[in-house]
Amino acid sequence: MKDVAPLGSPDEEQRIRSARAWIDLGLGLRTASAEAESAARHAWTVNKGGDVAAFQAHWEGDNGPGQRRSRGQARARCSPASGR
Repeated sequence: MKDVAPLGSPDEEQRIRSARAWIDLGLGLRTASAEAESAARHAWTVNKGGDVAAFQAHWEGDNGPGQRRSRGQARARCSPASGR
């Protein structure tokens, strides 16, 4: 069977650049995620009230931003926690 979509010769330099781009993206996401977590914790640490408690419960809930952020980080790293 003839290959109808040949890939050509592998370009190691391009692979390295692509890998570096993914690593840089992951590092940027980790930084942004840590800043979001810090800001959320600050919000419920320095403020009180029903709305703040609701925000904290939502953030820390099973499907809240805090948990989704944590799962997203694991998946971005392709770690064992990601189920891959």
